[in-house]
Amino acid sequence: MGAVNKFTPSGRRIFNNYLAVIKSIAQGLSKIYGQELTIYQASDRVAEVAEKIEEEVFKQV
Repeated sequence: MGAVNKFTPSGRRIFNNYLAVIKSIAQGLSKIYGQELTIYQASDRVAEVAEKIEEEVFKQV
């Protein structure tokens, strides 16, 4: 099965859910860092944390 086009009904729903999660994370991180973060900054922070988790978890394997 190929990639879901983000403009199909199901693709749009997935894309909107992704954006909603990132916006929620941005709000939470803004409280932690004491400053407003854009969804792009929040997305970068999430990617950094995911990368660190991946390194720590899979480094042991």
